[in-house]
Amino acid sequence: MRCFFACPLPTEAVEALVAAFAPLRAQFQGQGCHWIPPENLHVTMRFLGEADRGRLFRVTESVSSVIHAVEAPQLHLDEPGLFPPKGPRSLILWAGLRGEVEALGRLARAIESCARDAGFAPERRSFRAHVTLARLDPRRAQALQGCLLPALPEVDCTPAAVNLYQSQLSRSGAQYCVLRSWPLRRSSASPLSSTPRPFNGR
Repeated sequence: MRCFFACPLPTEAVEALVAAFAPLRAQFQGQGCHWIPPENLHVTMRFLGEADRGRLFRVTESVSSVIHAVEAPQLHLDEPGLFPPKGPRSLILWAGLRGEVEALGRLARAIESCARDAGFAPERRSFRAHVTLARLDPRRAQALQGCLLPALPEVDCTPAAVNLYQSQLSRSGAQYCVLRSWPLRRSSASPLSSTPRPFNGR
């Protein structure tokens, strides 16, 4: 199964991103334009790729103790940006994050260490805190690069949890299924509604 670790976005942040990019989304539709559905928006912490059940069990066991010791980093939406296309690869439209991004990076590196110990190949790209919003193939990329990207409101983007997702590809796009969720501790008194669910290998 194809899996990855990620932090889902708070509802307010999702709504802000959808509203801010609605004009661009209306302009860039059709072939060569893929917008991430609002319910799939997230901050990728570590992409695992194809994973067998044995490695998934090992990585979830080691990640559990790491995440439970972490306090949720305080984050807000920041300016959007573009990762230019490289050869046949798509242009990536993303929203940045600001705040305690170094703490988020330390958590990503801890998850990376757990993944390597569980037998996954090392991640070649360094972690960069962002939310992928859309992918455009090179034929449409130049037009988007000439557009003015919207300013984003100062919306809280502090993650409530780290999830292990399974990505299932279909004709309508990727469908994400949460296999397990680990709540992140909050410094405030407000409780988190997420509860951990064990990965039982079935």
